[in-house]
Amino acid sequence: MKIKYLTLFIILSLSNINFLMAKNFEIPKGTKIFYESGIEKDRLDRKMNRLEKKRVEYILDTFLPNSPATILDVGGGMGVYSFYLSKKGYTVYLIDPVVLNIEEAKKNGETHKDFPLARYEVGDARKIDVPDSSIDVVLFFGPLYHLDEENRQIALKEAYRVLKPDGMILAQGVSKYCTLFNAYFDGKIKDQKMALEIKNTLKTNDLVYKSAKFYTHTPGELKSEIEDAGFSKVEVLAIEGLGKWIDDEYFEDERQREQLLEFLEITQFDSSIMGVSSHIMAIGQKK
Repeated sequence: MKIKYLTLFIILSLSNINFLMAKNFEIPKGTKIFYESGIEKDRLDRKMNRLEKKRVEYILDTFLPNSPATILDVGGGMGVYSFYLSKKGYTVYLIDPVVLNIEEAKKNGETHKDFPLARYEVGDARKIDVPDSSIDVVLFFGPLYHLDEENRQIALKEAYRVLKPDGMILAQGVSKYCTLFNAYFDGKIKDQKMALEIKNTLKTNDLVYKSAKFYTHTPGELKSEIEDAGFSKVEVLAIEGLGKWIDDEYFEDERQREQLLEFLEITQFDSSIMGVSSHIMAIGQKK
């Protein structure tokens, strides 16, 4: 009889473990609608976002280990940076929770047959279908935007789990002050509804844009969250820096563009002006 009950206990325990492992996380409806609209398609090639793309490419070129290495691009959208890195000789796995993004990435793959991605997957940052300690670098260029604090920690600990010892995470955050600067830059601050929304963001870190809810960070908050997940040697840097707020002519002219990029590199770790950047990035290492 004892054996019978012990066997039943083991079966139930294993069933419970499988249930937890099989848990399906869902992305918020508004966020799903936001990305299923195709808003990310060619976003980084539009005038106002070209600097962001150029700066992220620079950061990747500067801080990633030399290829060959295995990179997991989680929340990588349609694969802009996945293909950029694959072309440089990295083995890249692309994961994104939005079906449309993965379908578009596969279409993009048809034009990048000389440097294909190793894997395309509709998946969630909070449950990564990758073995422990198997990845050299994890990119989080999106997951921290839309997850609340509890779920951000679940996702970051998943990243920690799949990384090899001394593996790296590069995680982007939306700057807490980006809407404030943007509202004054484009004149929308005159709208009292917009002013109230910005006050709420400054108070709560929550930001609603179109149908999606975003969670913003100060540089210190982003660093603390990465450290809380177990990462060490965490540094935070500005992506666009002050470049977000200058006229496009400085990007159109090659000499002015190169000078701007040089100044952004010089000031990227300066905490006293980092808040002016629309996006910030944390770089950490698995202990």
